[in-house]
Amino acid sequence: MPLYIRKSIAIGPLRINFSKSGIGLSVGVRGFRIGTGPRGHYVHMGMGGVYYRQTLGRRQRRLARSATPQGPSQQEMVWPLPRESPAMTTVQPKSREYETTAASALKDSDAQQLLVQINRRRRRLAWFPLMCVIGIVAVALAVGLGMSLFTGGFTAVAAFLLGAVAWHYDRMRRITFIHYDLEEPKAKAFGQVVEVFKQLQLTARIWNASQVMEAKQGSWTIKTLVQFRRVHLALGQPPYIRTNMDVPILPAGRQVLVLLPDRMLVSDRWQTGAVSYEALRVVCADAFYALKNNHLPADAELVPDASPLTAPKGSVVCVFGELQFSSESGLNELFVFSHRKLSRQFALALKQYVEPETLMGQVPTVG
Repeated sequence: MPLYIRKSIAIGPLRINFSKSGIGLSVGVRGFRIGTGPRGHYVHMGMGGVYYRQTLGRRQRRLARSATPQGPSQQEMVWPLPRESPAMTTVQPKSREYETTAASALKDSDAQQLLVQINRRRRRLAWFPLMCVIGIVAVALAVGLGMSLFTGGFTAVAAFLLGAVAWHYDRMRRITFIHYDLEEPKAKAFGQVVEVFKQLQLTARIWNASQVMEAKQGSWTIKTLVQFRRVHLALGQPPYIRTNMDVPILPAGRQVLVLLPDRMLVSDRWQTGAVSYEALRVVCADAFYALKNNHLPADAELVPDASPLTAPKGSVVCVFGELQFSSESGLNELFVFSHRKLSRQFALALKQYVEPETLMGQVPTVG
C-alpha cells in the first residue's frame, strides 16, 4: 500500500500546506482564497458546491515522457519483421497486473477543499428511491381498496410527479458545479485534446486490462489479455460534477477516470479522488497481442505471416496501442486500443496540453 504525508497548518486566515511536491501558502476566508505553491498561483472561490478556480500566469508542469518498454516490439515497426534465427527460444510467460487503489487514497493537495465538498455532497441521502417506494405503495393501495378510476389515476400521476421532483432535487443537491476560465493558449490546447479524443472514440475495440500475460520470443514480446473488459469512451460531464465544458471520460472497471482542465479525477462507487498532472505518468507504446481469429477488430493491424512471431493455435498476432495511466499514490490503469496510431496521437495531444514548452509547433493531427 503506498504511503504519503500531507499536512496543513492554519494561522488565522493564512494556511501553510505541506505535500510531496513542496510547500504552498494560501490566504483568505471560507469561500475565497488566494494561494501559491509549487504549481503556480491561483484564485479559488465558491461555497455550497459551486466553485470557480482561475490560474494566475503560466504554470510549468511535468508529464512523464511517453516511454516505450524495451525490445524491438515497441519501436516503429517495418514489415516484414527481420528473422532473428531459424529457431527462436520462448521464455516462460509471466503475468502483469494493473489495479488502482481506492479513490479515497488518491489525493491532490491543491484540490483538498474541492474533494471534501464533492464527497460530502455525493454522500447526501437520496430521496428519489424513498419517493418511488411511497408512490408504488400509494398506487397499490388505491387499486387494492377499489377506488375509482379517477382517484387511482390521480394517485399514479401524483406519485410520478413526486418521484420526478425528488430526482431533480437529489441531482441538484448532490452535484458540485465547477467553472473553468482558461487562457487562450491553454483553451486551444485542451480543445485539441478533446478533438483527438473524439477520434479515439471511433476505435473499433478498446479494452481496459487488469491482467496481461507476456511471453518472450527471442527479444520480442507477445501479450495476451487475461482479465479485461471492453469499454466505451465518453465525452461529457463527470459523475456528481457539472462543468462549463465537456471533458474526456475513461471507464476503468470500478473507477472512472476524468480528464479535467487542471487535474485528473478518479471516481469509484463511494468517493472521488484526484491526481495532479505533475504526479500523473502516462506511458504510450505499441505492443504485439495475440487475439482469436474470430475476435479481430475491423481496424486491427496484423503481423504478416513472414514474421518470426508464433501465435497460439487459432490466434493471430496484432499490433495494438497501449496507454497506461499511473501515479505514486496508487493509480494504475492500462487501456489497449485496436488502432495504435490514434492512441499515440491522443498521448501526444495530452502531453502538449500539460507540457507545451516541450512540443512547440508539434500539433497532432488525426488521419
